[in-house]
This record gives sequence, structure tokens and C-alpha cells, in this order.
Amino acid sequence: MDKKLLTAILALIAATGCLNDLAYTPRDTEPMLVMNSLMTAGDASHEVWLGLSRPGTVDTLKGAASVRYSINGSAYAAAVEQEGRQRLRRFVFAGPLSPGDRVRLEAESGSYGASAEVTVPSLPVLGDIDTLSVGDSAARQLAFRIRMTDKTPGADYYCLGIICNSQIEFFKTGASVGTAEFSRLCPLDTGEDLVLSEENIAAANMDSMFDIGTPNRFGAFFDSQFDCASVVLKPKVNKWELRSWYVETFLDYDSVYVKPVLRVDLSHIDVRHYYYLKALNSLESGTSDLVLEEIAIPDNVDGGIGFVGISNTVSRELPLEPYGRPARYYEDDSDELPGT
Repeated sequence: MDKKLLTAILALIAATGCLNDLAYTPRDTEPMLVMNSLMTAGDASHEVWLGLSRPGTVDTLKGAASVRYSINGSAYAAAVEQEGRQRLRRFVFAGPLSPGDRVRLEAESGSYGASAEVTVPSLPVLGDIDTLSVGDSAARQLAFRIRMTDKTPGADYYCLGIICNSQIEFFKTGASVGTAEFSRLCPLDTGEDLVLSEENIAAANMDSMFDIGTPNRFGAFFDSQFDCASVVLKPKVNKWELRSWYVETFLDYDSVYVKPVLRVDLSHIDVRHYYYLKALNSLESGTSDLVLEEIAIPDNVDGGIGFVGISNTVSRELPLEPYGRPARYYEDDSDELPGT
């Protein structure tokens, strides 16, 4: 599969449930069923997205379509179709799933069919998390020290996500006039980290690392340096990414009160899932254009195109100190963020 074909695939980022709107210009081939799903084992439900590849676009499937799932060879059950988006149809089935479970998906629509099978990885071991504000007034960051342990021998693959969830209350002349919730996936700065950057990685493992000089947008890494041992991850987050009080709203207000909570997600993924994120990272970073023919794009869907993966995720919440602010509509990087 080439770069153009990869961008046909819907990327469901587990940390946020967001749908990436990617350009799509597939090869001039016969239409194929597009099936994509990135599941998280502990979720109450799981989504499978379907589309139809055509030259230059992904079309909405017309007419009857179905998704069936089987767990550990059990009898197939039907996923329920719910409202989709961006010309893709969405099918949902219940969870949660346990480590070692084999999940098989089969999709059909008219003469088109596709299938995929994945196995739930073990739950990662997440230890203590410490934070420390670093940087000068022009470029402040929140630095993390995240301890994790790899307990299974052999190659293991992980991804790390940091999300800031905020509850916001709006006030006018001292009275509450409304509330909102806001969630931001914080881009990670991994430039100085032993595991998440390419620095200090043995030369034999360089081919497995993300492209040198590009941001590791998905916080993906592997355990070659700490197989069956503990390691401390040291990513940083720009404090600007933690600000949510400027959220757009139609409310007429003059001040806000914000209660922010950081959530750290550590996910165990399989090797093909890792390389899928690596390829997607290269494409979104624009670094793959010069070496397009050398990029291998994982595709584990039989009979169609797409990628189906499953992660096992452990999360930890870190409440930050609540704070109030006058209403502002433009950011001032000289402002301090209380509680960090």
C-alpha cells in the first residue's frame, strides 16, 4: 500500500476518539471496502468504520451493510449501525475485552467484503508520575517523569498520550451563566527523552524509530532498552496546550472558573499497530515525500483495505489547581497557569 492508499484509512485515535480528516487520492483501481477500527480493550463499546474506495475519494456505502464480530471463536454477533460522519458509516458493538481475547471482524456490503482479526495485548504497568515546570517565561513547559514497567519478554510496543480535560463555568456580574467541558490532546515534546526520541537508541534499532527530526505525534515507542525492566519516560508539554478557558462560546460572559485535570494514557499495542502509527506520523509530518517508496504501510484487512488494531490502556488522572480568569479572547504567553 502506498502513501495515497494509506490516506484512505480512517485513523481513530484512541486517546481522543477523534476522526482525522485526511486527503485521499487512491490509485485508479476497482472499488474496495474500507474498514478501519482502533479499539481500546477497556472501553464499554467499540467502533468499526466502513467506506468504499473510489479513485479520488472515499464514498459512502449505499444500501445494506453489516459488521459481525466474534470473540475467541464464539458465534458471530451483529454490530449495531449508528450515525456516522464524513461519508463513513459507523458500527458499534459492546465491550469490554480482556487480554488474550481474539477479536474477528467481518464486514459486508453487496458484493464487497472485508475481514480482520486482532488479539488484545496485556495491560501495561504504569507507575508513579511526577511533574515539574521548566523553561523560561517565553517557552514554559510542563515536564513529566512517568515510570512504567515492561513485564513480558521479547519485543513490546507502546504509545503515550497526555490529555487535558477541563470543566469550565462562565460568570457575568458574579452570577453563573453556563458551563462547558473542553478536552485537548497535548502534543508531546520528546526531544530529550531516552525512549521517545531517536537519541541514544542503538543503531540496529534506528529503522524502527520515528523519522529523525519529526515530532512523535502519537507518543509511540518500543522496549528494546528496557525489556522486562522499568524505565522513566520524560516527555514535556507546552503549558499553552493546557489552557482551555478561551474556549469559543456564544455565552455573554465576563469571567470563567476552570477546573483542569490531566490524564496520562499508556497503551500496549502490537507491532503492526506501532508501524501503522509510524507511517501515519510520517505522512502527517510531511517527511515521507522524499522516501515514499521506502515506506511500508501496514494493512491487515483481508478482502478490502484499512487497518484494525486494539490497544490495552491504563490511565492516571492528575488534577491541577482550579483557577479563575477575566474573559479574554487572545492569548498572552506571559501569563502563568495556576496549579502547575
